[in-house]
Amino acid sequence: MKPLFKFNSFVSAIILLLAGSFLLGASYIAILPIWEGFDETAHFSYIQQVADSKKLPLDGKDPISTDIEKYYQYAPVPKAIFSETPSKKRLTYQSFFLKSDESLSDSKEFVHSTNSPRKYFPGRGHNWESQHPPLYYILLSPIYLATKQLSWGKQIFILRITSYTFAWLGLVVSVFTCLELAKKKSSRNKIYLWNWAAIGAGLWPFFFPAWFSDMARIGNDSICCLLLSLVWLVSIKMTTLEKTCYKHFLLLGFLLSLGCLTKVIFIPITFGVLSFWLFREWNLRGEIGFLKTTRLCCLIIVAIVVSNGWWYWNNYVQYGVISGNIDLKFLKQAGGLWDGLEINFSFLQWVRSNAALAVTFGWIGSWSLVKPQLIFLTPIIFMLFLVVYAYLQNIRHRKIISSEWLPTWLALPILIGLSYHILVRIALTGEGRGTPGFYLHILAAPMSAALGLSLYQIWVNNFL
Repeated sequence: MKPLFKFNSFVSAIILLLAGSFLLGASYIAILPIWEGFDETAHFSYIQQVADSKKLPLDGKDPISTDIEKYYQYAPVPKAIFSETPSKKRLTYQSFFLKSDESLSDSKEFVHSTNSPRKYFPGRGHNWESQHPPLYYILLSPIYLATKQLSWGKQIFILRITSYTFAWLGLVVSVFTCLELAKKKSSRNKIYLWNWAAIGAGLWPFFFPAWFSDMARIGNDSICCLLLSLVWLVSIKMTTLEKTCYKHFLLLGFLLSLGCLTKVIFIPITFGVLSFWLFREWNLRGEIGFLKTTRLCCLIIVAIVVSNGWWYWNNYVQYGVISGNIDLKFLKQAGGLWDGLEINFSFLQWVRSNAALAVTFGWIGSWSLVKPQLIFLTPIIFMLFLVVYAYLQNIRHRKIISSEWLPTWLALPILIGLSYHILVRIALTGEGRGTPGFYLHILAAPMSAALGLSLYQIWVNNFL
């Protein structure tokens, strides 16, 4: 098999793809109205509270900042957040532009001029994101403090671009991981395979632009993406070694602990990582390897419990569930999943909700962006199924403990968790809405490598 192009040209192409995805993200941020990113008001208020009050939201009753509520008086905000902080005087985009020229001038002055420094004071609305662990908000606090005297427009842009940079670095780490693995392969086919995986990381935002919806906003998914890319890097490095060692498992434990201190989604990710290594060592080294790896995995679990247990225990005390998820709290109060499904389950809603999960994984969106009818979004579902099918074709003859299978081990627990949440929503409301697929972009590093493996398989099947 002849290479498609010289290695230098290949690396240059990936660098251009990465640069393009960064510039596209910055452009998206620049044109996205303030608070149009999903849940940005709650995330911003959390950052303010940590930075200004030096206090974590531990009581489950923390309110939105008065700065945000003041913003509502001057500028339009998406209708989707009205249910959280209702107000008859709230400005929509439509009503805003019907205002007098004098009122519009006052609004422009408020948003784009330098005001007195913002500071967190408790408002009236509830902060619905206060159940999240605090790492992301602690990391963004210095950026907030350095920009709090700037205009709203400039501060939100800087916070968004900082957040997006974390996520974008996850793609850079993914490219580096794949290229390093390609260097360690002796087979020419394997070298080409992992070079294609690196291409997948470069192409990821262009294939699935919901990447920008999730990462180019104020939100903790960006840090999750970077941390998971580092977990991916360490795990791939470990697959190239003849035997596992303590230092790599300690590093995995450190990264997974940081992940669990960022978002609860790292709990199923941790389950996927540890399951992969237990199963791999059992297959490669039998009972002795399995027992040794079990001890190492226990160390990781202990590290996570010691560093994160206090937060999840507080969630349990405040919400009745360790994740702090409000839907799970309401479901528990309503009698549990099975009782709810007996009353509200609909096969049609279940199918529709899973289709929406697939669409929102690929379709870019915001609070107010018009959503086409689901039938017009079927090409996204078709493309996604094509990529998944090509990936499964690529790995079907490979060992389940190989590095090519690792994206599946990482993605499957999260997919199960999202599928469970769909059932939770149906049990509560009769509809599965509220389980967006863009959360899967946290897995961009391993899944972009899987995209590259899919493209390699399509190339081999159709052009060679």
